[in-house]
Amino acid sequence: MHSKTATIFILSLIALMTFVGVYAFVLAQVMSRAAAVSEISGTLTLEQEQAVRLRDTKNIIRDTKEHRTVLNEYVLAPDGVVSVLQELDALAESARVDLQVTSVQLEPLDLERLKWGERLRLSLSADGSFARVAHFLFLVESLPLAVSVHQASLERSESIGGKNETWQGSFNIAIVKHK
Repeated sequence: MHSKTATIFILSLIALMTFVGVYAFVLAQVMSRAAAVSEISGTLTLEQEQAVRLRDTKNIIRDTKEHRTVLNEYVLAPDGVVSVLQELDALAESARVDLQVTSVQLEPLDLERLKWGERLRLSLSADGSFARVAHFLFLVESLPLAVSVHQASLERSESIGGKNETWQGSFNIAIVKHK
């Protein structure tokens, strides 16, 4: 009887070890599948977030198209430097001042994301009466362009005989332009 009990014990032990082995194998497979499902789920979530951001960006682009078109009209064309200089001459003639363009420079815009454009910096000198020089500056600021005046100064200089006062305006302006 002793050997029958030992045989049953050994067979039970073998069955238990087989069951534990099968259980460990199945558990490993389930864990592997769970990790794969988790990775796929994370990828799916990321792709859904990207799809939402892309949709929102497309909506912003669509919704702001008209505004961007209007704003774009205020940016000087890539070949517009000569035309803006001619426009400044016409404004000076209209204001009846003597205009000199003393400096023309192109420089990049400050922000990295604005690689599409650059800044046209102009140094101007205008001579005439105070009212005419001030009117010229007003006309420059009123140009239908993205113009900013960085420096403006007016100095009085008397003409010969001291009867007519002449003023000299010095202006540094910047205009946003497409590259």
